[in-house]
Amino acid sequence: MKTTDIENTDIVVEKPWGQMTFSNDPYIGDPSYEKGYFDLVSERCSGEDELVCYDLGAHQGLWTCFLATFRPNTVVHSFEPNPFVFSYLTRNIKLLGLVNVMCYQVALSNTEGKATLWIDDSRDTTGSSLVKRAHSKSIEVEVVRLDSFKDLPKPGFIKIDVEYKDFEVLVGMGDMLFKSPLKLLVEIHGHVEKKVIPYLQGFGFECEQMSNYLWCTK
Repeated sequence: MKTTDIENTDIVVEKPWGQMTFSNDPYIGDPSYEKGYFDLVSERCSGEDELVCYDLGAHQGLWTCFLATFRPNTVVHSFEPNPFVFSYLTRNIKLLGLVNVMCYQVALSNTEGKATLWIDDSRDTTGSSLVKRAHSKSIEVEVVRLDSFKDLPKPGFIKIDVEYKDFEVLVGMGDMLFKSPLKLLVEIHGHVEKKVIPYLQGFGFECEQMSNYLWCTK
């Protein structure tokens, strides 16, 4: 796989599903980044029937584009509040010609309204969180509960990477978590798993911890 510099700011990365453009991020530009988890999802979510996927914290579209292409008959709903990386998300979807992805420029939590999104500018302009961190600038974004999207099809797989707000996002799903079968891949930050695991177990999920992710199924 080849990585190429574009105008000293963007990079083009060749993925099995096609060529993607990212901001100059030392992690996401690594061709092997997240590959082990892609393989895990490919193995555990295989099949021919339609699979509805949610990508919560879609960033620049790496997971979204994988989910839209890793098997036939997938539909992906992607959520990303940071306007800078949202532009890369939509650009990559267009570059790959994906027609099975819908994007929403909102932050997710257990409340609704407006909130401050903190954008880490110490390394680049891509990392963001509703939790304040050092070396951050801020913007105001719309915050919604996921269960407020009444017309969305029920998901079979959800990937969550929301920078310390995993628990709040899960609470904002409401009775969506009663759905079965449902698979979750939750990136954990800090000690958030101490709240996330018992919460999901209360809905009947079995949780498996693997490095910085939780794999949860019911």
